Amino acid sequence: MLGYDLCCRSTQALGPRAIYAAGRSSHALGGLFGAAAAAGALAGLGADQMRWLLSYIAQQASGIRDLGAGRGAQRESVRLRRHAGAQRRHGCDHGRSGLPRRGRRVQRRARFFDAFAVEPDPEELARELGARFDIMGANIKKWSVGSPIQAALDSLEVLVAEHRLRAGDVKEITVRLPDVEAHIVDDRSMPDINLQHLLAVMLLDGGLSFASSHDVARMRDPAVLDLKQGMTLIADRELSEARPRRQGIVEVTTNDGRKLSHRTYAVRGTADNPMRRDEVEANALDLLATVLGAERARMLVDRVWDIERLANARELRPLLEA
Repeated sequence: MLGYDLCCRSTQALGPRAIYAAGRSSHALGGLFGAAAAAGALAGLGADQMRWLLSYIAQQASGIRDLGAGRGAQRESVRLRRHAGAQRRHGCDHGRSGLPRRGRRVQRRARFFDAFAVEPDPEELARELGARFDIMGANIKKWSVGSPIQAALDSLEVLVAEHRLRAGDVKEITVRLPDVEAHIVDDRSMPDINLQHLLAVMLLDGGLSFASSHDVARMRDPAVLDLKQGMTLIADRELSEARPRRQGIVEVTTNDGRKLSHRTYAVRGTADNPMRRDEVEANALDLLATVLGAERARMLVDRVWDIERLANARELRPLLEA
């Protein structure tokens, strides 16, 4: 919880929109500080050691939003290392030693904020400390896909349910996404961040699972490729300004001439539109069963729902082993 809160607070202190506009990724900044804080707490670091740790993390902070290296698998691999690998590496390997002067310098002059933000708000790090817990507003993804795709899948799911759409009914699909993020998911080489591919799979299957959204071989499926031909992605500036963030509009033209449209204002699973308990459970089982098996996954979920009765979290360890 400490790591998540510092991740959120540090991002807010820098100003997430300013970070993105400058071409940087908040994943490599907020997440980096969150991972460091969690690692430092687990290691039992004292106040001075934690100050040195955060000083080192400020020096390690990096992460550009667009790598500019094409759309191949190599670029996607680098992207994933930037988002997660750097957080684990820097958060766990640093913090046991350091120059006290550096720690005091970061604390007193806030040079990190000056370097990364136009109008930083360092006080955000301690605002309502002990009273506000950002983990309570955490988003839980309904779909195991790139975040900009969430609203489009929500919208298509609604249209499929309301109008009983099938793949054979669809002539064309137009999707509108915020212009600051649309390019991230535009026909990419990884299935789970390829908007057009995932919409086609949802239409063909009537839904989307973790397995189907990560099936690389499915990207060569003739039926999927045929459906993608009729899809258009529009980068919409108005949606970039809309709140809540990451709204999306899906417009479907059917073979019998109908024009269907749905706008998702609040993505399912976000704090603005949280999932029900049964939805969260279904998602967890879908993810866990692929590794633990259905029976063990069911047991683990039941224990977590009843976690207040656990004498020690170590009791969960046997259920976490495949």
